[in-house]
Amino acid sequence: STPRRKQLKSGIIAFHGRHSTLPCRVREISETGARLEVENAQVPDTFELLIELDGLEASCAVVWRRGSLV
Repeated sequence: STPRRKQLKSGIIAFHGRHSTLPCRVREISETGARLEVENAQVPDTFELLIELDGLEASCAVVWRRGSLV
């Protein structure tokens, strides 16, 4: 498994061709995955993760859900 770095930065979950967005907190991130915290919203199964601070854009698919975490 790829080591994940503990993080706490703002991200954006974008879907529907980026016409819909949800704010999120990036709790951990690695080359192969991320732990995201989203409050009071249903995250779609596939989305784009945008982390403006890092200039990161990644296509994502949800592999697990636990409360406010995906």
